[in-house]
Amino acid sequence: MAIKPIRLLVRRKLDLDLTGPHGTVAFLEDQACRLSDVFGLDCKRILEDMRSGDYENAVQVFDREFGSHVDLYR
Repeated sequence: MAIKPIRLLVRRKLDLDLTGPHGTVAFLEDQACRLSDVFGLDCKRILEDMRSGDYENAVQVFDREFGSHVDLYR
């Protein structure tokens, strides 16, 4: 193992397949809270937004909040 400079750190996006078990609202809510902790966001506010509509709304809110860090597939 080599010690490398931090500038070489590659940030990769998470991939979530919405057609499988990772496509449930419960899973997306769990991921939203985990990612909120990492990025210092308000999980309660995001969950309220996700729960304010149907499944498509939940996906859209998740994508709006975390789309720069997570790729969603369906």
